[in-house]
Amino acid sequence: MFLLPYSPRWLAKQGRDEEAKATMIRLHGGRTAHIEIVEEEFREMQLQIEWERENLSTNIMDLVNTRPNLHRTVCGCLVQAMCQWTGVNVGAYFGPTIYAKLGFEGQTTLMINGLSGAWGVVTTFIFIVSPCSFAGEPAFADVTDFHCRQARSKEASHRRPHPDGHLSRMASSYR
Repeated sequence: MFLLPYSPRWLAKQGRDEEAKATMIRLHGGRTAHIEIVEEEFREMQLQIEWERENLSTNIMDLVNTRPNLHRTVCGCLVQAMCQWTGVNVGAYFGPTIYAKLGFEGQTTLMINGLSGAWGVVTTFIFIVSPCSFAGEPAFADVTDFHCRQARSKEASHRRPHPDGHLSRMASSYR
């Protein structure tokens, strides 16, 4: 991050117009930059910044100063906190170890863990875009629950025996 230049927009917002123009020239190709294009883009950027100063607020208290904004902020924070409390990070971190203990070997453990993560993204998308009923339950909850049960039963049916000839205790505890 220390090696990255300031953005022209940030420089212009800080009143450092010459540095902003120099950065834009460099981004447009340096010596081969068309100065008139850079000047026009800079002028548009200045107009946008001025409009934002007049019409938008950047006060952090705007997140909580009205009831709808407070509701949005609290919902966003709670969703993030609850996602962390689900234990999804534990599953992602220890997944390869768990699958290795179940008898899977090599790249298969990583593949299972990767597919599990991808499936999490898909189901999260479904829950985000699904309409909610009055009770707050997502409409696709039954579909997702069905797929989770399906995945668990397939995993159980494809379990390999432990090298000692028995199913590992961890595998039998998942039933």
